[in-house]
Order: sequence, then C-alpha cells, then structure tokens
Amino acid sequence: MNYHELIQFDSGAEIVRQDSAAPEPTHLLAARLVQKSPEHAALVREHLSRFAKFYGGMSERMDEFVALFPIHPDSIAVLERISFVKPTDILQWLSDEVKRLLEEPIPANGPGLIDRKSVV
Repeated sequence: MNYHELIQFDSGAEIVRQDSAAPEPTHLLAARLVQKSPEHAALVREHLSRFAKFYGGMSERMDEFVALFPIHPDSIAVLERISFVKPTDILQWLSDEVKRLLEEPIPANGPGLIDRKSVV
C-alpha cells in the first residue's frame, strides 16, 4: 500500500497562506496536509499499532500519530524550537516531505513516519 492510498494530501499552499492571517498551532495546520477518511484512519491506526511498543508514548498519543501520519508529531516540536524557523517554513517543509513520499510504499517493517531524523 502506498502513502497516497491512506491520506488525502493537500499541497499546503492554501494552508500556508492562511497561517499568517489567522495563526493556528502548527500541528493542526499540518494535520490538514494529511487528512484521512475514517476508514483510512482505522488502517493507519492498525499499521501504527504494530510498532507502538517500540516508540515511547505512541500508544498514549495514538490519536495524534494517526491524525498526523506520516508526520511524526515530535518532528514538528523539534522544528518549532528553532528560533529562526517560521511556522510557514515548517509547513512548507512538511508538505515537500509528504509529497516526496506519496508514491512510495508504506514500509511493512517500520511505522513509515517523517521523524526528527528527517529534520536534521
């Protein structure tokens, strides 16, 4: 299964423009980039649940992981701590990363998340 089969990707152009006019938390805007139907969210939850024991806090934060999939929620937090990085830059980077993954298969041996290792 490829990423594009589970997420309704929005290029983020509209989201990035709206961010400067009406600031919202970056993670809420990022979730709009990767919207999912309830059926797709259930498939993502099933996929991520297989790896939850290997990721501290994933089980407790599963709703957040599902909403942001394939974006790891902590990757946003890492970027937000960099003082010269604006929220619009974060959203553009996330948009580019998700776009790059769309035709890729979701790995069977890992969660398939854009994580903080992708950031550095």
